[in-house]
Amino acid sequence: MEGINKFLDRISFYSSINFIELRPDNNRNFTEKIKKFAKGYKILLDVGGKELSSEKFSALIQEKLNQGCSEIDFFIGGHSGFPNLSEEIIDFRISFSRCTFTHQMIRLLLLEQIYRAFTILKGHPYHK
Repeated sequence: MEGINKFLDRISFYSSINFIELRPDNNRNFTEKIKKFAKGYKILLDVGGKELSSEKFSALIQEKLNQGCSEIDFFIGGHSGFPNLSEEIIDFRISFSRCTFTHQMIRLLLLEQIYRAFTILKGHPYHK
């Protein structure tokens, strides 16, 4: 939790971060919940997603900002992903690894990469 708070604090200089947990309701479809809460470009962390370097990840964020996206929504699924998730609801699938991580661990990894992306975009020496 300390690491998560550390990166939330660092990211706050560049952007705001909100966590919304979507839990299944008797195996109901997640599509409606995502439509309700997600307002921006939707990225799903998925073991089968595309692996990007930190530079490519930052370029993706910059591209979306340049296109006028004021919000990027990241979704972390459970060990079996998002059951019954409609494919057309997600804009991009990304993988940080072929391994399975706990929610706390992947949140930390995601926040670190978001912070790293902003430092790359701003030319901050953190990335080096």
